[in-house]
Amino acid sequence: MLQKVFRLPIQEWMKDKKSKTIAIRGDFFMARKKENGKAFSRFGVLVSAKVFRGAVKRNRIRRKVFETIRVSKLCEIPGKDVLISISPSAANLPEEKIMESLPIILKKI
Repeated sequence: MLQKVFRLPIQEWMKDKKSKTIAIRGDFFMARKKENGKAFSRFGVLVSAKVFRGAVKRNRIRRKVFETIRVSKLCEIPGKDVLISISPSAANLPEEKIMESLPIILKKI
């Protein structure tokens, strides 16, 4: 699991309307980033009930995304807040296929 200091408080992200965000869209993900002025990057993951009905599946996919970020050491990149949204097109696919496309999006950030 990703350390708490590297996790993005999503409520603060939504309240801040002044900062400029850049969106990158993939097959199963949409990543939005903006500068945070810190020496490390923070990541947040949104999985709506439209994607997976059960909370168990939503939390499982969220944990796997955080684990992928931790293993690839993207937190060491300075000064970015990244919010990753899982799109509803990922609902019918196995989790392994979804996780294969995540590094492609994260490298574009």
